[in-house]
Amino acid sequence: MHTRTVTTTVNGKTQTRTEVYWTWDRVGSEEIHSDHIEFLDIKMDYNNIQMPSTNHIETIKESSHVRYKYYVCYPEYTGTVYTQLHENQISESSPFYPNQTIEETLEQKTSGIGLYIFWILWMVLIVAAVIGFCYLDNRWLEI
Repeated sequence: MHTRTVTTTVNGKTQTRTEVYWTWDRVGSEEIHSDHIEFLDIKMDYNNIQMPSTNHIETIKESSHVRYKYYVCYPEYTGTVYTQLHENQISESSPFYPNQTIEETLEQKTSGIGLYIFWILWMVLIVAAVIGFCYLDNRWLEI
């Protein structure tokens, strides 16, 4: 339970009142996960892959002031891990794309507004370099 003072003005008259409202405050949380993940018959640390977001499964209300919310990840996923391999290990915090094939993941990683911005800036840089080269007095080309 929280309280706040609310001031309102109606027809030139100012009124002040105390308003009571309720919010759920997070007191704590606990995360339990496995130590290893098995991917293509290779065991690796849990933290090497960015797991998909959790799903809410249940809320248990102990009283009017206490409730517990439970979230879980599925035990098995199908998808693509986008990573770099080095000495039979994947890089840390490799993103995981659930329910996507390799082709779909590559399409997602190699398209979008960022790619268009890169190519536009690259073309502007090349044109500026050519114009700058032509604008300068290039007598060394005549030697």
